Amino acid sequence: MPARRPLQPLGENRNTDFVRRFTQREEQKRVAKRPAALTPEQRAALRKQLEGTEFLQPD
Repeated sequence: MPARRPLQPLGENRNTDFVRRFTQREEQKRVAKRPAALTPEQRAALRKQLEGTEFLQPD
């Protein structure tokens, strides 16, 4: 069996540090997945396109 590396000393704030880094990564993922907001012109064009569309009301 190969020799194990010696354990690294753990800092006092290791859990806080981990949570902070984890939340930063999650926020970056969320922001990356979010589509760009529509401009007012794009929103108006979409409304005009959906003008004649009738949607079913939920029960």
